Amino acid sequence: MKIPDNIYMNICKVFQEIYKNKFELNELNIAEVGSRGKNMTCRYRITVPEEMESVTFSYYDAVVYDAVYTLYRANCSKFTLTDLLRVMSGDEKVRFYCTKGKIQKREQRLRDSLEKLRNTTIAIDYSEEVQMRELKDDKGKPLEGFVADYLIPVAVEKNGKAYWFLEGRELPVYKYAEDIGQMISVSRELLDPAALLKTMFPDQEFQDSEEGRKLLENVKFSSTDEMILLKRILIQRLEIMRNSRNNADGRRIRYYAMKADEGILPMADIRRENFEQDVRFVSDRGKVRFESRGWKNKVHAVNKKLCAILDIYKKCGYVTEYELLRNEPRSLVRGVEILGEIKKVELRKKRETETSAEKTAEEK
Repeated sequence: MKIPDNIYMNICKVFQEIYKNKFELNELNIAEVGSRGKNMTCRYRITVPEEMESVTFSYYDAVVYDAVYTLYRANCSKFTLTDLLRVMSGDEKVRFYCTKGKIQKREQRLRDSLEKLRNTTIAIDYSEEVQMRELKDDKGKPLEGFVADYLIPVAVEKNGKAYWFLEGRELPVYKYAEDIGQMISVSRELLDPAALLKTMFPDQEFQDSEEGRKLLENVKFSSTDEMILLKRILIQRLEIMRNSRNNADGRRIRYYAMKADEGILPMADIRRENFEQDVRFVSDRGKVRFESRGWKNKVHAVNKKLCAILDIYKKCGYVTEYELLRNEPRSLVRGVEILGEIKKVELRKKRETETSAEKTAEEK
């Protein structure tokens, strides 16, 4: 299956509270959703079968949910786990590997996430938002302001190899996000920096140049689950910056912070406590500190990959500039600050040109 041209991401408050586990099961949860001096609330209730009462969610589940919705918006009636993985990664060649009939852990993780989402129900009452935001449908009639269903209303084939959307059903959290304008849509190439560069600069001469080769070489990393999460978090943060007026701190993407769950690394399940091996370190100010060598190496590795992606985004005009964040010149990098304008990437005309060129070549 071809990856849809547009990839969708949900950024509404309810969605965030779900994957951050800031809710109570089987209880009425109230989310503060007001802005610019308007106090508004959204009420929702999440329920699960008795055997799932210890359920928790993660950003990985959020990415799976986004991918399912992307397929739903592309009018796909049926999909497989491989289709889902390709949408999540932006890589049309990625696939699962089976060893001697055993299911790969990665495949099982995706299946477990999908099962969790399709067996969890939610009811959302956003009538207060409808009234205060004066939300109306295409005919000018006020929206109902209520939606309820399974998080993912899909059925699965008996052999478990494919899923299909139940006719006439919507994904409730996305219906809500659509109605209040809390959805992000980006070109699929943003998930595949190499494809983005080749689409924006199709001239083989550039791709073979020293600059082109270096940019492409630096993004030759595998589509691991970790990399999928990091890329999507980066794009999500950039798009939120592009669509809102942020203060200075809002232009910073922090890798980690004093609190264990703050920063984009914990969102991608990269945590300091998993890298024990403290070594003595003297800061530029002469202070003696202890850092985990494994943690330090991991941060460097992640930073190198994210900077490689940002370099291509910069070349393609998506971001203007960025700089690394450090407490001191020699200290461990803490994140990046995005400088200048962030522009929307328009690739439809580029794709049409490519398709036309391919057809011409085939005819010849």
